[in-house]
Amino acid sequence: MATKPYEITASVMVKASQKQVFEYMRDLKNFDDWNPFAAMAKNMTMQLSEVTDQVGATYTYSDKRMGSGEMTILALHPDTLIRLQMKFMMPNEEIADIRWSLSSTDGETRVTWAMNGERDAKARFMNAIFQFDKMMVKNFTDGLAALKAKLEA
Repeated sequence: MATKPYEITASVMVKASQKQVFEYMRDLKNFDDWNPFAAMAKNMTMQLSEVTDQVGATYTYSDKRMGSGEMTILALHPDTLIRLQMKFMMPNEEIADIRWSLSSTDGETRVTWAMNGERDAKARFMNAIFQFDKMMVKNFTDGLAALKAKLEA
């Protein structure tokens, strides 16, 4: 089956400097403060690598409802971009690229959460039926709202 690309994005404006936002987001130990999926899965177990804010740092999760997976920092571009790889292991195996992009606009920081990858025909069919992309945009938007609230407090 031929795969086709997909991309999901959401953005928010945060009243904080790019540097402040970048430094907070790059450290995976802060992720659960604004992770919308952890908020939905009260019994989620997670594990962090020893180093949490450098290339190679990992965030592993497992939950009966949400499944399991691992997020790994692939690249850090100071104050502008954090690239991660997301490996979904259960219920379905899939790999996606995650980008947390930062840019300044009128003294605020635009934070964009993007995820892209490839889907086979079965996954595209399931997405059409269950509207997973629409749900993910809502989850990303909720997470970014929590990030905004945390950084503007």
